[in-house]
Amino acid sequence: MMKTILSKIRKPVSLILVMALFVMALSACAGSGSTDKSSFLIVVDRTGGKLVSVKYTITSSDTSSKVNELMKALQNYSGATYSSPIMAGSLVSWEYEDSVVSVYFNSEYNEMTVVDEAMARAAVVKTLCQLQDVKSVYFYVDDAELTIKGSLVGAMDDSSFIDDINMNEGNTTLKLYFPNSDKTKLTMIEREVAYNPTFTDEQLIIEELLKGPQKGEGNISDAYPGGTRLLSVVTRDKVCYVNLSGDFLQYLEDVPAELTVYSLVNTLTGLSAISSVVIMVDGNNLDMYNNFNCNILLTFNYDYVEVNE
Repeated sequence: MMKTILSKIRKPVSLILVMALFVMALSACAGSGSTDKSSFLIVVDRTGGKLVSVKYTITSSDTSSKVNELMKALQNYSGATYSSPIMAGSLVSWEYEDSVVSVYFNSEYNEMTVVDEAMARAAVVKTLCQLQDVKSVYFYVDDAELTIKGSLVGAMDDSSFIDDINMNEGNTTLKLYFPNSDKTKLTMIEREVAYNPTFTDEQLIIEELLKGPQKGEGNISDAYPGGTRLLSVVTRDKVCYVNLSGDFLQYLEDVPAELTVYSLVNTLTGLSAISSVVIMVDGNNLDMYNNFNCNILLTFNYDYVEVNE
């Protein structure tokens, strides 16, 4: 009697186990070809000097083939107003292994302007990192890991780059650094401004700095030569590339060059998304600003900040 009961119990239990194993097998098969997000390419809008996303259908199945397909699509992309972010003739090869993509360029890569280089890097990394199995991307130039201003770039992923942020309506309080009244140190002031939905954080801050001191803001001085305009600004890899008009080179005789430079740098690096700044003039790297060395990644400098006792 007991044997008969056990026999009746074993059969449904065995069936349940078989079904469970079958479901697990199906799940494993589904996971082996990881499902990626909706496909796209990040390319350059030459008319606006910015990155844009365009839809793209991936036809490959395994990750290595997907990487090959995306890299070729980026390299050969051409449209009416959009173009490939990769400089023609600079790309040599690429390889995928253990969740890492290594992209190799020749020395022509170094001929790009800093803004074009930053956009190219962001476009490639963001395009590749949409693949769930791609965790990081490395760039190499002439078989050496990419360095920017002497600093090793290293592994990059989607979080290495910030996107342009459209502001919401309303007001915000900005923290801006200007030279003090005797032009020996920088003083931080707070300025309430209205959001401009067409501006990024960086644009808003720089435009406010270029306006100079406003009525009722205390004993502060202007830091920028009259007529200086912001031509473009882009932040990639936590580095903010600021391109100013040639008027910036009409130095203010009574303001030390370092105060002008760090008025910009200390203010911008107050944003959590920015750790360093590169200053350009009319699209060219600024090596010296009135005998002050700017040919480095400029970071926040407390030495120039006034200490309130």
